Amino acid sequence: MTSEVGVQAAVESLLNDARERYELPAIAAVVVKADSVLSTVAIGVRRAGYADPVMPTDRFHIGSNGKAMTSTVIARLIEQGVLTWDTRPVDIFPELGPAVHDGFREVTLQQLLGHRAGLPPYMTPKSMRSAERRVDNAGSPRAQRRAFATWLLQQAPDAAANTDHYSNAGYSIAASMAEAAADEPWESLLESRLAKPLKITLWRGQPARTDPAQPWGHGQ
Repeated sequence: MTSEVGVQAAVESLLNDARERYELPAIAAVVVKADSVLSTVAIGVRRAGYADPVMPTDRFHIGSNGKAMTSTVIARLIEQGVLTWDTRPVDIFPELGPAVHDGFREVTLQQLLGHRAGLPPYMTPKSMRSAERRVDNAGSPRAQRRAFATWLLQQAPDAAANTDHYSNAGYSIAASMAEAAADEPWESLLESRLAKPLKITLWRGQPARTDPAQPWGHGQ
């Protein structure tokens, strides 16, 4: 099927089937070739129980895709010799010194990104708020990330290193390590190492939190 109309109809059919099967408020997809976009389709509603239709130009909250972006940026820094897969937080954060917990002393960047550092999951808003209360939230986002990383690495591990133990915190620490090694804020690293080379526009945060007219995520 080569016509634009045919591609659009096929994508709409697939999305309608998936939306019905999985009881989704909305779903969207884009079909691309190496050099062009063949179709962009969005069906459903912006918020469950409401009638406002979702649009192809809406901003969906894609959540953990931030981990893929973080890994890509760090891989680019490793290619440039700024970091290595074996770089440890103690190599980057001198203020840790002997205060780092023995369970995290030899943890590497690769373990942080692979959910094998033994860190707490931090997968719920409650656990995240709990961490915020224990860390100095003054200063820039970069300073706050570093404060969280150095505080957490002084706490007891949640699991043994080199065991599979999912953690959002590992990526937060890895991002702070990248900022320190490159001497560049994370927001800037995303632009310089990811968005500009790929010629894409990034938007950070939860769209519906600042604009209720955007699609609502499953946790909102």
